[in-house]
Amino acid sequence: MTTITPKQVTAAKAFVRALDTGRFCFERRPSKPNKLYAGMLALLGGKSEQGETPEQTVRREVLEESKLSIDKFVFLENVASTVNYSDERGTKQVLTAIFFCSVPREAEAEVSDESEALEWLTLGQVAAHNPAPGLLDLIATHKTTLEK
Repeated sequence: MTTITPKQVTAAKAFVRALDTGRFCFERRPSKPNKLYAGMLALLGGKSEQGETPEQTVRREVLEESKLSIDKFVFLENVASTVNYSDERGTKQVLTAIFFCSVPREAEAEVSDESEALEWLTLGQVAAHNPAPGLLDLIATHKTTLEK
């Protein structure tokens, strides 16, 4: 019997708060076949490229997905999870660094082709917007820090 070891993937995601409104930017995941968490609300961010630090990953991914430039951020935690894809990618172990950062204004954000939409919400509004698995737990765990 052969044991298959899941591939290790690293990623970084961020809670991005606009200083002018206090709301947070979330992405609406694309509604495409085989897209993880299709159509669900998620944090901005994604997979690390080879040689990137988590800080470099979150800065690049937030810029790619929203055109928002961040330079100051606070590390919140690392989250380990197992993702079971329904295609040839199979099962992967993912270690995701979670950050908190801010931007001056909501108006600076622009949706990219990597996201279906960007949504600016208060933390209390997230539950009513089809959040991806684990998002509400992250909010509950870090609510005090996020609302400072």
